[in-house]
Amino acid sequence: MNEDDTLPNSSTDTTNDERPFQTTPTDGDRLPSSVDIANEGTSKPLIDKEVLQNDSAQQIHSVDKPSISEETKAVAQELKDKTPSLRISRAPLSESDLSIPILPASYLSITFTDVVRRDTSSCPWQGGVEFPGSASPITQSKIVSACLMTKDNAVKTAYCLTLDTGDIVLDYSPGDSFGIICPNNENEVEDLITRLDYQDQANHVFTLEAKETVGNKKR
Repeated sequence: MNEDDTLPNSSTDTTNDERPFQTTPTDGDRLPSSVDIANEGTSKPLIDKEVLQNDSAQQIHSVDKPSISEETKAVAQELKDKTPSLRISRAPLSESDLSIPILPASYLSITFTDVVRRDTSSCPWQGGVEFPGSASPITQSKIVSACLMTKDNAVKTAYCLTLDTGDIVLDYSPGDSFGIICPNNENEVEDLITRLDYQDQANHVFTLEAKETVGNKKR
């Protein structure tokens, strides 16, 4: 090895291409606190941890929420499609040979008058027509007490009723039976009026008549 082949001193004779990259920013060039310089010598910004968490939470909220909503809608639609209804029939009902009965012809005729009566307490029971099987006129009375005389597992339920007929004395014999006529349930009456579409005429006096015999069917 001659003098020309002497190795260069690594501390003094290193060329510019072999020198490690180093940089020192001045005060005017300092980066924000959320960004740091990596020790390896390359400038690599590091995002603030809190900012990263907030951004991730927003992305999760914006991405997952619509997918959850669509998934819920899909499940709801699937349950709706599988639920039997009047429009959607399922087996074995859909596989049965069924027929819908024909709507029977109307045999009653109703005629409304212009007379409006809201107080029905004075109206005669059943329009003054006797009840089938009755042997005496109707007597207004109050139920004073009612006592259950049978056990819970009895086939038929029997009550002991105490009636207050006021000044009216009933003429009866041992073995006679009594028929109790109870007022109609108000909710059931309203439902029936709505079903017949007579809401505007519910308080009008009307007449009810039987139509002429339709076909050979007995009414």
